[in-house]
Amino acid sequence: MGELIQMSKKEIARIPVLERLKTGEIHHRHARQLLGVSKRQSQRLKKRYASQGVAGLAHKGRGGPSNRQIKKEVIEAALKIIKESYKDFGPTLAYEKLKEKGQITFGLEVLRRSMIAAGLWKAKQKRGDYLHQARERRDCFGELIQVDGSLHKWFEERGPMCTLLAYIDDATSSVVYAEFVKSESTWSYFEATQRYFKRLGKPLALYTDKHSVFRVNVSKEGQSATTDSNGDTQFSRALKSLDVDIIYAHSPQAKGRVERLYKTLQDRLVKELRLANICTIDDANIFLPKYLAGHNARFAIDPKDFTNLHRPLTTDDNLDQVFLLQETRILSKTLTCQYKNKAYQVHTKKATYRLSHATITVSEARNGDVSLYYEGQPLAYTVIETKPKNKDSDSKNLNAIVDEIKSKTIRNATQKQTVTPKIPYKPPADHPWRAYRQLSQNLSQAA
Repeated sequence: MGELIQMSKKEIARIPVLERLKTGEIHHRHARQLLGVSKRQSQRLKKRYASQGVAGLAHKGRGGPSNRQIKKEVIEAALKIIKESYKDFGPTLAYEKLKEKGQITFGLEVLRRSMIAAGLWKAKQKRGDYLHQARERRDCFGELIQVDGSLHKWFEERGPMCTLLAYIDDATSSVVYAEFVKSESTWSYFEATQRYFKRLGKPLALYTDKHSVFRVNVSKEGQSATTDSNGDTQFSRALKSLDVDIIYAHSPQAKGRVERLYKTLQDRLVKELRLANICTIDDANIFLPKYLAGHNARFAIDPKDFTNLHRPLTTDDNLDQVFLLQETRILSKTLTCQYKNKAYQVHTKKATYRLSHATITVSEARNGDVSLYYEGQPLAYTVIETKPKNKDSDSKNLNAIVDEIKSKTIRNATQKQTVTPKIPYKPPADHPWRAYRQLSQNLSQAA
């Protein structure tokens, strides 16, 4: 059986041309035009075909290593650096770090295949078909901002767990603001949103989940301290007063932009914090703006419309007053009201009847300072000290209290009582019982 020769279609198509050139049917210049090669190359092909036949037309490098092949030592050197410094990095992030430090001379896909072959990365399976229609991005920057918080081990084992609050623009995927906080609370969102608004202005709307900070998820009887008397949470009340809409997502997929952001940050940001040896919230917040600038340059896209819909703050937008805990109270006839088990006596130079039964606003700062306002004007007041309620005297606990007192009394009396031996009772000689006994003995003898 003859030897098999592997040839391309282009090489096979040269055989009839060289055969005609060999027999003299066509001129050398005509053959060169048909082959699409230079004069010297056509001469080489004619010579090979004459001496070796069809085998002379096959590419000499077929089956062997490519002349442009990356040396094995270069790839192994890059993999060694990844094992030592970037062991849990993905191929893309590892490539960026190596390229940043000039430690790699080949492409990303070569590194990806090499990491998979070396067991440093597992190839992802092909995603299945989506069963829902993707939501179109908003057109303009500042039209819709997705907000969420992520509790994660951002400092790994170097520090405590904390929460990252992120605000990402829906039109451009740029992170407009982010901040590390201890927990996802009303005060945390108050302070982070206030800093964001002061920096860029007010967006048209915020897109959030149904966390209790953003939405009332209980009945009116079970409203928490972060809910005002109108049924809004303190955060949603603050946004409404600033004319910023709040939209609630019905599923994590609906706000997928910010969900995918945290998937990226929990991979990339965690490693960047590790490389910078950051282990505290304060240091992380100092580092965060620099990281976000590079993140946005890498992942942000251009909007369909370059109009910025962030609205500048006006003199009426008093953020320091808006982002406080606020509740409404009705003053009594004596101009007093109750707030968190304290009584407040309002002082005014105006006629008392003007504020009698008036609805006022009680604002509380994070440090516990309380302010009273009537139609936007502050009110002077003094705190009336009230006797704290004795929880032990509650009627619901009265029976338990009485039983406890009784048991303590009996226990104390038992401990103080001295133990004396009991003397049996002996009736006297003239006791009627003795006379009855003697009479019974006499009757029995007479019988």
